[in-house]
This record gives sequence, C-alpha cells and structure tokens, in this order.
Amino acid sequence: MGDFEKGLLLGMRQELRLEIVRWHQPGSASHLLVAYLRGQFYVVQPAAMYRQLKTVV
Repeated sequence: MGDFEKGLLLGMRQELRLEIVRWHQPGSASHLLVAYLRGQFYVVQPAAMYRQLKTVV
C-alpha cells in the first residue's frame, strides 16, 4: 500500500444542533442533547496512495 497520510485528508465539521433542558420540579430535570459529525475524505495526492510494485509490459 502507499502512504495514505500524504494522499488523503479528512474534512470534518462538528455542529451542536439542539440542546434542551426541561424542568419538571425543583431538582428534577430532563436534558436532551443532539449533536452530529459530518465528515468526508478528500484525495489530495493520488500518486502517493498507491505504490507500484512491478512494471507490466
């Protein structure tokens, strides 16, 4: 295999979408936290990803 560290990048973005705290009684609450991660791989150097082991003529 080649050098994937040089050939790939991972672009990611974290977003906090929603956070809700509901108080039922003093000292009693329910907490809802919704978050997600969106990410995608990008090929930046295709030649670095694969190493040629032999030449086929």
